[in-house]
Amino acid sequence: MSSVLWVTAFRDLQRENWNVAPRPFDEYLQSFAPLTKLSPHLVCFADEPHASIIQEKTGLEFILPYNVQDTFIPKYTARQKDIIESDEYKKKLPGFLWPGFTHAEWGTVNYSKVCFVRRAAKMFPGYTHYAWIDFGFVKKPEEAPPDNFVPRLLSDKIMVRAYRHFHIDEAGNPMLGEIFSTEKKFEPHPWNNPDYMLHHCIYGIHGNVWIVPVHMVEWFEQSIERSIQMHLERGIANHDEPLWLPIIYEFPKRFHIDVKSGVYNSWDWISEKTWGSFTVAKKNGELVYKSY
Repeated sequence: MSSVLWVTAFRDLQRENWNVAPRPFDEYLQSFAPLTKLSPHLVCFADEPHASIIQEKTGLEFILPYNVQDTFIPKYTARQKDIIESDEYKKKLPGFLWPGFTHAEWGTVNYSKVCFVRRAAKMFPGYTHYAWIDFGFVKKPEEAPPDNFVPRLLSDKIMVRAYRHFHIDEAGNPMLGEIFSTEKKFEPHPWNNPDYMLHHCIYGIHGNVWIVPVHMVEWFEQSIERSIQMHLERGIANHDEPLWLPIIYEFPKRFHIDVKSGVYNSWDWISEKTWGSFTVAKKNGELVYKSY
């Protein structure tokens, strides 16, 4: 048996009708199909009619009910929506658009990745690690997993990709490395501060693929929920990636951050060509999203 079970999920948010980052289901499905190389160690949570379409088009064996009640969606979407619609929140937003700033359930759908991983670990015991991968991951051919792909695994750390090195100095101050660089040149940066991070795009944690040891699955879900609550209490609605930062700051030894340098790394197959999901621009000297 493989030591890793890959987990993904799809929920129809009618994204084809969005003004910001629209994406139809057919495009999602096309991006998902190459991930079936990971089968039989791949499970997908999805509801009808999409579950039947996924099975018909890809032949994936394990397609399970989405079960929205066992996610963060019903618990936090209403609060997320209240924040997004508030004038106070709109004044906090940076000068770029992002679905997490405009679509409440898009944020809570992304928050819920840990829920599906926890559920899969209960349903399919026996694996040493459980890995999340976004349903629409493969936007380009070079992003597809190679045949017989086996990731490098760490027994005591959650592995996640990032665009920068994150560091905490001896005094406990958060430090940040240069974007797209594996060189450990750090500058002070309050990446652990959710209020600050709402205003500053740093191309930080990349939450579309990550791996967690089985004994840390429930802890990580609980930690993400605490981070959700902290953000919402501060009047911040966003998506999953900023949730990681306060957790990493508090528990740095529990994470391995694989910094993307534009080369093949040891535990994933992502190359420098995959940076095409967005373009980089600067506003007042700081990196911002230009498009996505």
